[in-house]
Amino acid sequence: MPNPWSDAASAAEAAQGAGLSSFSVPDAGIGLTIGNLGDWTFSYADGMAQAKTTAGDVEITIRKAVLAGDGDISGDYNAYEVEWPLTLKGLTVNCAGHSQDAANKVLWTAHDNAYCILASGAGLNPDDINSLINAIQ
Repeated sequence: MPNPWSDAASAAEAAQGAGLSSFSVPDAGIGLTIGNLGDWTFSYADGMAQAKTTAGDVEITIRKAVLAGDGDISGDYNAYEVEWPLTLKGLTVNCAGHSQDAANKVLWTAHDNAYCILASGAGLNPDDINSLINAIQ
C-alpha cells in the first residue's frame, strides 16, 4: 500500500493540503515538563494534517481532521491500562496510557474537528497536555 502522507513545509501548508481551514501547533523550543519541543515536521493526507516533533525522549505527533465517526483519528490501536477524562479549556479530553496521568493517546473534538496527540514512552502529564492543547488549532 502506498504511503498516504505527503510532506509539507509548514502547518499552514499541511492544512491546505488536507483541506482544513487551519492547523497550528506550539512553537519549537517551548518547554514542557519532559523537555523542550524540537523542530516540527509536517505532512498531510486526505482530510488530515499532522505534525511531529520530540520533547526530551518523547516523540509527539499531533493530528487534526474534519470530525467523522467517533473522532478517533489516532491510528493507535494499542490497548492501554488506564483511560481517563480531563476537562481543559471547557473541552472533555479523553486520555489513555500505561499509568494514570501519563497519556500516550489524547483525543478531543471541537468545532466540527477531531484532534489527537500521540506521545511515546513515558507519555504526557496533564500540565503538558494543557500546554499543547492551548496552542493547537
